[in-house]
Amino acid sequence: EGMGVTDYWQLRQSCFGPLGVIGLEPRENAVCQFLEEIEEEFKYMKLFHSPQKIILEEQYIPIQVTLERKYRHEVETSWGYAESEEELKRAYALKRIYKESQASQIPWEEAKKQHQRIMVLADPGMGKSTLLKMEALSTAQGERQRLLENEKSVDDVIFPIVLTLSQLDKEEKPILNAILVLTKQRYPETSKGIIYLLEKKLKEGNCLLLLDALDEVPKEHQNNLSEKLDIFA
Repeated sequence: EGMGVTDYWQLRQSCFGPLGVIGLEPRENAVCQFLEEIEEEFKYMKLFHSPQKIILEEQYIPIQVTLERKYRHEVETSWGYAESEEELKRAYALKRIYKESQASQIPWEEAKKQHQRIMVLADPGMGKSTLLKMEALSTAQGERQRLLENEKSVDDVIFPIVLTLSQLDKEEKPILNAILVLTKQRYPETSKGIIYLLEKKLKEGNCLLLLDALDEVPKEHQNNLSEKLDIFA
């Protein structure tokens, strides 16, 4: 606790050496270290009123979701969610239909198994970003454990990659190349051993992409970003 990511990895190197975990092949070890850094990144959350770090898993409450919207509204479009104050007010007005839609809600864990791609729509502050962080954390933990227990091979492990849509918007490269560049920037040490594998997994569909913060993308850029994402998908 209180240790930065750089300090953490320097400590790991001094304890385990260049191969990290004893008994693993170099490729397996590189994947384990990459997944472990993702775990460390999303393990804790900070509250505004307290400097103390909170363990995300201990505070997270599993959510319910509605897969089909009974009431459609212009505020709930893919590239126009809560874009103005007036639309935001109308979005909050939609809450009166909550009880009517409750019957169609299912657990998130069940919902995500039914779809390969999901767009999460909710009012500001309802936990969309926290949901993505929790998905990254649980996926990194689970995949690393399966690799260590020989339940999965390096080629089968799924990489969870969290990015903001504004980061992708700023990159002029195609989405796949932009993801590689941004991953190198975010994980400068551990990405070195897995970047070639990440590219392969992105092409084969063995990544969990968690793209956040649509509202941070300038409105005039959204159509172009949407087209780039469609091409990538």
